[in-house]
Amino acid sequence: MKRLALAMLVLFVALPAAAFKTTVRRGDRVGVLRPAEGYGHGVASVVTRSLERELRERGVDATDTRLTFDQLRDDDRGQADFYIEVVRGDGDAHALGGVGVGDSSLGVDLSIVVAHVAARVNLYDGRTFELIDAYDFQRRASAVMPTGIGVGRRSVGLWVALPFVQMARYRAAARAVAAEAADAIVP
Repeated sequence: MKRLALAMLVLFVALPAAAFKTTVRRGDRVGVLRPAEGYGHGVASVVTRSLERELRERGVDATDTRLTFDQLRDDDRGQADFYIEVVRGDGDAHALGGVGVGDSSLGVDLSIVVAHVAARVNLYDGRTFELIDAYDFQRRASAVMPTGIGVGRRSVGLWVALPFVQMARYRAAARAVAAEAADAIVP
């Protein structure tokens, strides 16, 4: 009899706990908040834009609120089921090693470009603005890419660095973080 009573107690405690909705579902309205200044603002902004796009692709009604969490809470105009905020971001991209390839009139520097992006994403309830869950994500993106191009002749030449290559790897890592966050938020 004691076992039956214990099983019933566990059942009565577990059923209401299972009723709480902790993840976003298709069709839910999600407000994507702007990152606050000073918390890896550049990285957080790139991840935020990518996260909004990823959520839309998964069938969630995600919109940019154009507000930070503090502004939303002070304004008290919450009209979404959930709010998502990228609260912290960190990232870098750099070239590791490299080799120059070419002949007497054309040359290319090939390097391994590695980018690392990390972000913390908070999920808030849309009515109470209470924190539901916090997620930490990090991703690396690497590839062998040209980092410089040179042309010239014996006495005159021009060498041009390609810094946008590192930025492309950086953005790829930020998109990967956003996709991972969307997978965790929308099952």
